[in-house]
Amino acid sequence: MTRRLRAEVPGAVFAVEVEDGRELRHDAEWPVLWEAGDPTIRVLATPEEVASVPAVKLLVRAGRRDPDAFVRIVAAAIGGLAEATHSSYSGLIEISASGVTKAAGLAWFCEQRGIDPAEVVAFGDMPNDVPMLTWAGRAVAVANAHPAVREIADDVTVSNDEDGVAVHLEKLFELGGNP
Repeated sequence: MTRRLRAEVPGAVFAVEVEDGRELRHDAEWPVLWEAGDPTIRVLATPEEVASVPAVKLLVRAGRRDPDAFVRIVAAAIGGLAEATHSSYSGLIEISASGVTKAAGLAWFCEQRGIDPAEVVAFGDMPNDVPMLTWAGRAVAVANAHPAVREIADDVTVSNDEDGVAVHLEKLFELGGNP
């Protein structure tokens, strides 16, 4: 997959989250935006090394790009072999195994506990939340959410900077489950 993306996306650089996302390994060109001496970060010198590590998630960047446009390019390049999404405005695309989404995880959790989707209230702010919000019985976006999230939400609460999830939950509990 990384070979295909490197061919389709000039300047693409990659990182992988390993060990349940607690360790990051990346191409030498990956922009390190935190303390480079952190022991959980390891620079791997070759693309082959990055592609050979069992990963929780593959991350891709290619300069400064609009994340909405870039995720469409990446999704087309991987041709349905995996899930591509984003959770930031920085142009970072997250790729996970096909079928691995927040919706799938929440559905599994609820199934194990006998919780019907109609009983679930889910909150979100970025495109990686859309499948989960669509699955849940009630979808709530924070006011500063990505337009795609606000578009599919049943409700919009105040921004996450104003504790939007807590504000909505307080109202929900005060009203006995009906905001």
